[in-house]
Amino acid sequence: RCMVGNTARRGTGRNARLRETRHRQGRDDEALDGLSLVLGIYTHLSKAEPAVEFECAQTLVQMAAVAKHTGNTEHAKSLCSAALRTYRNVLGDSHPMVAHVLNKIGGLCYEMGSDADIAEAKQHVEDALAITEDCLAETDLTTAESVLILGKINLRQRHLALAEKYLRLALHM
Repeated sequence: RCMVGNTARRGTGRNARLRETRHRQGRDDEALDGLSLVLGIYTHLSKAEPAVEFECAQTLVQMAAVAKHTGNTEHAKSLCSAALRTYRNVLGDSHPMVAHVLNKIGGLCYEMGSDADIAEAKQHVEDALAITEDCLAETDLTTAESVLILGKINLRQRHLALAEKYLRLALHM
């Protein structure tokens, strides 16, 4: 079983590199197909080896990036939400990876643009910021992303003083 697992992991690693190349070349459908294959392998492996769930979540985040790139923001949000559930289950609620995915979901909600989406974006980003404030040295980039998104949200909601505060803070990070 271990030998099969290691062989499958090497194969998924090669597939991931190929998927990244295809994504950079604008062949997003092929990239998503490759990622779906990788996700299927990791999902199968995670039944025997629960630690592989983390790799499943990483693959979901990669798939979300490709989905966003193709303009399918709603699907990207769904994929990130699935990754978030896994990260919380495997790593706990206050892990920097949880903050990273909360920011991704917040950014996607912001891009969707309705008032309800903006409110949801703000909640996700504030939750991410609460996590990163506890472990700032490890997550400076995630913190800067949270602050930038909060600045953009407040600007859109015409809370200009708050927007200026967050945008200036993001600029200096």
